[in-house]
Amino acid sequence: MAEQDNKIESGAVLGLETTLPATGEDQSTLKEKLQRPADKARIFRKMLTTGNTFMLPEVQDVASALVLGDAGFTAVGTSARAIAWAWGHRNEAELSIDVLSETAARVAGRTNLIVTADLGSAGIASVEELSTAVTKVIEAGAVGVTISDRLGNGGTGLVSEEEMSARIAAVKMAAKSAGTRAVITARTDAMVLGPGEKSAFETVVERAEAYFDAGCDCLLVPGAEHEQVVMNLASLIDGPLAIRLSLNTACDLKTFSDAGACCIMLGPSLMRFWLSQLRLKAEELLAFGCFSHLEKAIPEVEIESLLPQPESS
Repeated sequence: MAEQDNKIESGAVLGLETTLPATGEDQSTLKEKLQRPADKARIFRKMLTTGNTFMLPEVQDVASALVLGDAGFTAVGTSARAIAWAWGHRNEAELSIDVLSETAARVAGRTNLIVTADLGSAGIASVEELSTAVTKVIEAGAVGVTISDRLGNGGTGLVSEEEMSARIAAVKMAAKSAGTRAVITARTDAMVLGPGEKSAFETVVERAEAYFDAGCDCLLVPGAEHEQVVMNLASLIDGPLAIRLSLNTACDLKTFSDAGACCIMLGPSLMRFWLSQLRLKAEELLAFGCFSHLEKAIPEVEIESLLPQPESS
């Protein structure tokens, strides 16, 4: 953990050396600022706009967030899909927004990371429930919120531009009321769901304009994994563009940066990778009864050292 603190102090994680302000303050003062939500939000917003593309891994619980932080990441997101799987559901549409917000609040409240909360599809909750969830995660220490325009309750289409825009505005107002100028990421699933009346590409570009007008700070486009598609979107979208990768073969970080993406989100891919490794180990145990490689597991004492100390009564 000390190594992570040193990385935070030096601003050497995720390109922060170019986003942290040159205030002339000593490192202890700078480190203190990184504990305050308002400063975290400001730094996160600058990360999206400085032109230094960064990766944002997404997690399903506190432990995975802390391990990523110990590895060197300064910012993480929660993944609604990964949280749903952890709770035994097929997707986030089967999960209440209370579980999504509670998980994100725990991650934000029990780590020193910059945290953005994925609150799932637009149809999961009413505007009032969404606003309540935003208030919860912001008050817990999250500095960003992501919502999707996919229909909830198992729907395969998109909510209207007007409804999604109203939800973006409600999220922005709730975050402001909670005391933080949070980073609002609007996710459009147009490319994942395929073309409707217009092409998926045209739908993304049209919705981007509407969502930025409604007050979002970043547009997230899952399914845009080809360099040329990202380049074309970036040339037409007037605002920060984030993409979300699956486990399919994709370009490297520099290529996506050159194409115009500001942020590469990983969604539930890390959880999928972790589960694949768990299955491989289980198959090895059953086939050979061999306990090799268990010594590579993170020691219990190390995991416990990452977790916050219990509050004294």
